[in-house]
Amino acid sequence: QYLVKEFDLWALGITIVIGGQYFGWNAGLSSGFGSLAIATCLMGSAYVGLILSVSEISSALPFAGGAYGLARCSVGFYPGFLVGCFEAFEYVIYVATSAVSLGTMICELLGLSVTYQPLIWFLFYVSALSIQIIGGRAFWYCNNTMAVVSLLILLIYVFGSCQYINYDKYTPYIITDDTLNSTQNKGMFVGGMNQFMRVFPLAAWFYVGVESLPFAADKVEDPKRIIPMGSILCVLTLFSTSLLVYFIACGLPPGVEETSTFLTVYDSGFSKMFNISEKQALILSIPATYATAFGFIFPYGKLIEALSNSKLLPRILSTTTSGEIIEPNSTQSTTANSNKVQSVHSDAGSHINDDADNRSTKSDDQTSNVIDVKSTPYVAMCFGSVLGYFICLIQFYYPYIGLQLFNICILSAFLAYITQCVGYIVLLTKFKTIKREFHSPFGIFGAIYSAIVFTIEINP
Repeated sequence: QYLVKEFDLWALGITIVIGGQYFGWNAGLSSGFGSLAIATCLMGSAYVGLILSVSEISSALPFAGGAYGLARCSVGFYPGFLVGCFEAFEYVIYVATSAVSLGTMICELLGLSVTYQPLIWFLFYVSALSIQIIGGRAFWYCNNTMAVVSLLILLIYVFGSCQYINYDKYTPYIITDDTLNSTQNKGMFVGGMNQFMRVFPLAAWFYVGVESLPFAADKVEDPKRIIPMGSILCVLTLFSTSLLVYFIACGLPPGVEETSTFLTVYDSGFSKMFNISEKQALILSIPATYATAFGFIFPYGKLIEALSNSKLLPRILSTTTSGEIIEPNSTQSTTANSNKVQSVHSDAGSHINDDADNRSTKSDDQTSNVIDVKSTPYVAMCFGSVLGYFICLIQFYYPYIGLQLFNICILSAFLAYITQCVGYIVLLTKFKTIKREFHSPFGIFGAIYSAIVFTIEINP
């Protein structure tokens, strides 16, 4: 038996997000050091507000259907379906984007032709799906290992690169020339507000995916306590590491302008640290890139399963492996067909109405007595992975599609985030008596702030 605890949830969030702190975000440096610094802080604080709000919801009604389950309860059936589609697009596209980056890194490292990339993507999907479908202890051990290794490499980069930092030489800043009585902008802010708004969404690479931890609600013994704790620890860890990575990377050679064009940000620091070429340093970015693509398969499998259980997608997509059902209050466990085990609140529309207190109590009993620790929605995962591989091929033959795919991914994510903030406000105002194990210290104001930031980021 393997019961998922706070550390496992924290590690799942790290695995899902950590690759975005290795690559992708640095393209935003084209707007200047100062612009992306502001964007990163705004984005990070918005994600903290979002996670605190989602954690409060999870402490009352843990939705294994993620934002879809919450949206279906708070804003209606059809808007909930649209949110579920947005979130599924986000996760599938993000995995495909990460797989493309992984293929590019491996080909560059080994000196292979780009024609090998489709094979690398195929091998990635097969290996990742194999671990995901096995599930249970094997999945969580592999996930925890990838999280620890990826975070350890990040910390080695951060602390090992400190000795090479030179902000005066490599980081643009504003200076004042007393003789001319004028201020010269050497690159702190480039392109004005227009360029700032263009790169603002790129700061999401530091955090995107951390909101997906509630999908594991049916895998833990006490989701009302473990989901909020794991989510909050994870987002605070990621917020801290994002600031460390940003300010370290911007102070290293060859400078901010050149760093904005790098495939992976850490190559310069590792090449200095270990006296190796930047090409050889690529190998240290591969574990996190694999991990983040691997991690995102878990939420899109659970989300597609939830939509299928609600009869919004073909029923076959909710087919799962045979799972181990554990009753935490006893020492007995049985093996049963997990098709009979529904995700906690994945079909969530019927769980909230005017007698929410009674239904919440009922769901407490369901959550505390049945934990589906091993079943895996393998058909949903395979379906999402086939779509992802097809997206990789499209991007391979039509490279200009890559930016559009990123825009779709980010737009889908922000729409889902805004809906979760609205859902939090609705539940907090309409169902005040539902018992919560955790209360967001910022309350409604935190959700409103996050929603405003995410709304601003949706710009033409």
